[in-house]
Amino acid sequence: MEKLIAIIGIVFCSSLTQGQSLVKKEKLDSLTLFFEFGSSSYPAKQAVISRINRLGKINDVHVEVRGYTDTVGNLQYNEKLAALRVKEAISILKRTRFRTAFIDTFNYNESHPDSNINDEAYRRVDLVFYQVKNAFELNRPLSLQINFWSSTDRYIHGSEKTLAELATILHADPTLKIRLYGHVCCEPDMDLSYRRAAKVRSYLVRNGIDAKRIECRGFSNTQKLVPEITDEDMRRNMRVEVIFYRD
Repeated sequence: MEKLIAIIGIVFCSSLTQGQSLVKKEKLDSLTLFFEFGSSSYPAKQAVISRINRLGKINDVHVEVRGYTDTVGNLQYNEKLAALRVKEAISILKRTRFRTAFIDTFNYNESHPDSNINDEAYRRVDLVFYQVKNAFELNRPLSLQINFWSSTDRYIHGSEKTLAELATILHADPTLKIRLYGHVCCEPDMDLSYRRAAKVRSYLVRNGIDAKRIECRGFSNTQKLVPEITDEDMRRNMRVEVIFYRD
């Protein structure tokens, strides 16, 4: 059984592409939708649709939809309100020429990155448009920046960014297929290594990727990158790798 440690770093090894993001993103544009107090209905939908449709590039676009609220009311209420605002923004986006773009959602509710901005200015949803380009090589293993709690297939909060990038790549290029290889540290556990790879596949399938394009394998602890002397060594060996390929 793995020791009770959480993976917190990126796996590095000479046989892997090291520390590389899956995609390179170039910001195209952004748009903010402001809502009335307590409301999740946006009145000027057609104006927003026209504004979005004037954006130039439409291929390989990734849209981040970030929902906020003010701090009036309790956290549970604001989480629900931010979710409804995000849903409203997505419904507008689906009526534009970017309806097939990959959409990544963030519910920030009353968490405000800039404390100098007035509270009421966070009654909003931000739409941020990115052009994405692949930043990996075909047929070469790449360690995903997905971190798991020890002895489980539960990934740690923060790993969603890499999962979203992976989904974006597969949506943008239907000819790509992937192999997901799961690994554990310490004692043998073939089931856990497979379940970690399968956890990534489940996310992708939930986000519209055909399961037939995804192969999963578990390798237990048979392919260690380094001898397990320190906790950091164990973290390096607990990993999921991806290989992109075409038939």
